[in-house]
Amino acid sequence: MCMDFFRYKFGNEKAIDLLAATGADCIDYSLFSMVNKDDIFNSDGYIEHAKHLKEYANNKGITINQTHAPFTFNWKHDDFNEVIMPSIIRSLEVSGMLGAEYEVIHPLHHYTYKGHEEEIYIENMKYFRSLIPYCKEYNIKIAIENMYQPDPQRKYMSYDVCSTPEEFCRYIDDLDSEYIAGCLDIGHAALIINQEPQDFIRKVGADRIRALHVHDVDYIHDNHTLPGLCKLNWREIMKALDEIHYKGDFTYEANNFVANFDNEYIPQASKFMVDTAKFLINLTNL
Repeated sequence: MCMDFFRYKFGNEKAIDLLAATGADCIDYSLFSMVNKDDIFNSDGYIEHAKHLKEYANNKGITINQTHAPFTFNWKHDDFNEVIMPSIIRSLEVSGMLGAEYEVIHPLHHYTYKGHEEEIYIENMKYFRSLIPYCKEYNIKIAIENMYQPDPQRKYMSYDVCSTPEEFCRYIDDLDSEYIAGCLDIGHAALIINQEPQDFIRKVGADRIRALHVHDVDYIHDNHTLPGLCKLNWREIMKALDEIHYKGDFTYEANNFVANFDNEYIPQASKFMVDTAKFLINLTNL
């Protein structure tokens, strides 16, 4: 379960309490707030804070299985070497201290993609290779996420870095490191024209897909809602995960489902999310 919405709504401890009570057994802890200079993970007390969160979650019977790196930088104005790169490196350190196995990191994709694929590929190879020594130091692995890009003229989603199975495989295979894997965002995979997530899964395989962002979309918008509420074929998606013998966690990034409920109902709505995940997993032999 992605903790982003819950921790901003209730604070870390209450969010962990709530998610543990739903029957969820792991958390995707978002580090998005690290783009802010005054974030606690940018302070001198970040080590103690990370240790506290890990211990608190473990005491509640829930683990932080993966994290998500910050990405909402001001890419036009923030200096890459002075601002962005140190934040990503600190996030890897924090992720290791939280006990996560994978940190999901977006590839560099704040460019015009069409016609610049090779330039962007070269930049990303340099970027991810430069992070591997920190992965070794902090005992954390990177899961590269498949992206999409809005077409400004046609007003639909279009190709971006790792948005096709072929490029997704190329990035992971060419980096060729035990510290690099893939996070398949199931919703993002469906936003590319004539592409279904289940086909993406079969083409990429379990050797590359080690983490998931699970959410439903309508093929037009990045809805981030509960499976079954939009248009994806979840029986086929689960069948594909079963066929490739996927070994990772079933991690939601579907917080828009609970975002508009009253606070008093969010625990019940969250429990329904977990029950839905268990139903889908039970369709498989995973």
